Amino acid sequence: MVKRLYNKKSKDELIEDLDSESFKRITCLFYIYKLIENPQDYRDDIYTYLNALDILGRVYVSPEGINA
Repeated sequence: MVKRLYNKKSKDELIEDLDSESFKRITCLFYIYKLIENPQDYRDDIYTYLNALDILGRVYVSPEGINA
């Protein structure tokens, strides 16, 4: 069984964490339309990578591409 990754914090906890940060975040967005053969695995890889960099946000992955 493959373990899927997800955020375990509530919205209120996330807002509290953001409010306590000592630095300012910037907004970045991207998208690409490209065939993604296994969107769930691709999404998990991106989640792991961005989480390690302390990057927050929503990433939508589908067979047709990615939007973040």
